Amino acid sequence: MAGASHGDWRAEKSVVECNRYMLSKELYCDVTFKVGDTLIKAHKCILASRSSVFEAMLFGHLPETGDVICIDDEFIDASLFKALLGFIYCGEAEINENTVVETLYVADKYCVTELVKHCHAFLEANISESTLFVIIQSAELFNNSKLLSMCANFITESKSISRKIFESPSLFSMSREFLTCLIKSDGLFLKEKTIYDKVMLWAEHGCEKEGKDKNDPAEIRRKLGDLLFQIRFPLFSLETFWRDIAPKEILSAEEKMEISRLNVGENLPNSKFNRNKRGNLADILRVRDTSKTCDWAANGQEDCIDFEVDKTVELCGILLYGSSKTPYTYVVEVRISSVTSNNCLLHVPPTTFEDSKPIFAIKFHKPCEIRAKERYKICVKMKGPKSFSGDFYDHVKHSDISIQFFGSSYTGNGTCPEYGQIPGFLCAVNVINP
Repeated sequence: MAGASHGDWRAEKSVVECNRYMLSKELYCDVTFKVGDTLIKAHKCILASRSSVFEAMLFGHLPETGDVICIDDEFIDASLFKALLGFIYCGEAEINENTVVETLYVADKYCVTELVKHCHAFLEANISESTLFVIIQSAELFNNSKLLSMCANFITESKSISRKIFESPSLFSMSREFLTCLIKSDGLFLKEKTIYDKVMLWAEHGCEKEGKDKNDPAEIRRKLGDLLFQIRFPLFSLETFWRDIAPKEILSAEEKMEISRLNVGENLPNSKFNRNKRGNLADILRVRDTSKTCDWAANGQEDCIDFEVDKTVELCGILLYGSSKTPYTYVVEVRISSVTSNNCLLHVPPTTFEDSKPIFAIKFHKPCEIRAKERYKICVKMKGPKSFSGDFYDHVKHSDISIQFFGSSYTGNGTCPEYGQIPGFLCAVNVINP
């Protein structure tokens, strides 16, 4: 009988160990793949149980009927295909910076969803400044739009990284598709003139690489393609636009007039030009002293503070102190009200938050508009372990936002402008363009 010479190989083996043994010893295999010059045997049922692509290939309406199925893909070699089978059979994969992109490619191609999740989790935890361009190049090679989007998010989430990327010569190696994805983001926190200048340099470099005249406006326009419409020309002042950009002749006369009309606030619903302001969430801290003690009661009494801003802003969340006992859990309720009218602008009902950082964020479901020169109060009820507390400034300035804090008559737990809870706000901050 087949396999009898191996003895009772199943003895004391788990399901995973049995699968690994059958795969490595090629026991009872009923399908053979050819990857390059290598023949790899496997089991149809096991493959179909973990992959809808293998199921369609082996048991679908038009299944593969040959003795050997050729894997004709220049990006998949025998070792990569064996690694895929290893995960299908045993749930194991060697994922590191050198293998993650190709592993993600083969996992996505064969719809092995758990392996895709593992790869995405690894990338989310390991995308860094040092690995970013390698990952971008690999993702573009494999046409992985999800991974490119993750890289774009990594860049736009940090003002300092955004600046470094646009100052790096590696910018010139980016594809038009990825650069479009990047500058399309409203969260790219750079001045529009900086973006425009760097994109023009990118286009000139691309023209030179193709042997085209980098000083020919028509060639620059061709190289830019639809990327041009993601530059926020309507955000420039009319003076800057007509002095620094219009004379380049990249834009047509009609487009220049359209941008001018958009600039003065005219509504042109069919315009191709992106008019959204760029900005991101900013942590605005009022912490004076970083040393703190974990002795602040969180027994459900209200911590309240009044505040005013010097310009209308969107308040998108608040920052609260956590505990030294990590991980911690708090039940938090938040209310924001007008002091003068006492109207409630926002209410976060009692919600459970789990974290382990000294300061954690509560992001609101929708932004709360805080108007300039009006006084508001924010009240927080926390239930959980004792939290840290801090010493605060009663006035802080971030970018072009200035916030003044005042004592609140509603506070019942001791928080005031000088010390206590509520160390900061999350505000939407827009880029100021010339």
